[in-house]
Amino acid sequence: MPILRTSQGRSVQHCHVPNSPCQPQEVTAAQIAAASVWLTKNFPNTKEISPASYRINCHGYAYAEIHGGWFNYAKFFNDDDYSVVPFNSPQPGDIVSYINHRGRIAHSAVVDRVSNGQITRLRSKWGGMPAVFHELTDVPASYGNPEILRRQNPVNQPA
Repeated sequence: MPILRTSQGRSVQHCHVPNSPCQPQEVTAAQIAAASVWLTKNFPNTKEISPASYRINCHGYAYAEIHGGWFNYAKFFNDDDYSVVPFNSPQPGDIVSYINHRGRIAHSAVVDRVSNGQITRLRSKWGGMPAVFHELTDVPASYGNPEILRRQNPVNQPA
């Protein structure tokens, strides 16, 4: 399995499905269908980008979409590759960190669209659920609130 590293060389522990300690198997066709129904019922303003899957979670999607994978902590990426920027100056590609009631990053989303200095659309992967386009606060309550906006450090951006 390829190793996922930050720009400072720190390895980020992650999983790939199937046959990993994260999930022993991929979601079934029935689970994919049920996830789409759940999404439409509970978050009608979202738009599904890709179906439910355990192959990637929100942090893997936001920080390492090309590589993929499932990892639970974005700390090394945030420390090594990103800087906090004011919420009033978002740009497409920035990452929003959602902080839960325990004060931890529970979700990461990528800014997809900005209008008049406001985030108007994000894209993110909801755990084993689908990847979706959504509004800033239109996420499951367990993710908490959008509290931190991060931008990849210029030296770390792909050419």
